Amino acid sequence: MSIVRIAIVPDENQSGGRTHYEFHKGFISAVKDNGARPNLVFYDDDPKKIVEQSDGIIMSGGYAKFPDDFFADGHTAYHPPSDRVAFEIELVELALEADVPIFAVCHGYHILAGVLDCKLRSDVPEAIHSGVDHLVDIEPNTQLYKDVGHGTIKVNSRHHEAIAEISDKVIISARAPDGCIEAIEVIGKDAMGVQWHAEDLWGKGDIPSQQIFTSFIQRCDSSRGESNNG
Repeated sequence: MSIVRIAIVPDENQSGGRTHYEFHKGFISAVKDNGARPNLVFYDDDPKKIVEQSDGIIMSGGYAKFPDDFFADGHTAYHPPSDRVAFEIELVELALEADVPIFAVCHGYHILAGVLDCKLRSDVPEAIHSGVDHLVDIEPNTQLYKDVGHGTIKVNSRHHEAIAEISDKVIISARAPDGCIEAIEVIGKDAMGVQWHAEDLWGKGDIPSQQIFTSFIQRCDSSRGESNNG
């Protein structure tokens, strides 16, 4: 059987007026170490072709301005605009429609949430969620719980936005001790997002992060087998 193909959406570095693509090497290592092929995709690529040519999609973190309708009342975006966002919204919509598995991290997690009618907040306390490691409690009977095998793990945290309200299209699979929603899963789809940077933890030998990526690649492989048999 051919190698599993994983599309990875990179971040965009806009600091100091730059417009550079960038990505964390942990994504590449996590995919390759699990025997799959990482394929970087770009914001001017055709999302339909990406979905057709991929067995799974990873949405990375970063900073970009989300649409106003992604936010709960009284909240707004503070990050600079990027053509990344419109590209990712279409990519997620098409991947969900085609049943291509998605694993979304940080910014990508917020894109997944917004597409599924969740609402974001823009006032997460920096003392708790910016550059601070903390525990998250994982809900039983979720894919995330199956991946890591227990109910509490330590994660890193580098975010200023978070999910404020969920829709009836997702379930919450993890929360921080302060109640912040840290992970969601899409009902009836193989699509999961986490607030933390699992790609960073992967490179540090973090077992739960390794389990999450390994399970995702395995499910991508199984999903394409089911598609071919269908």
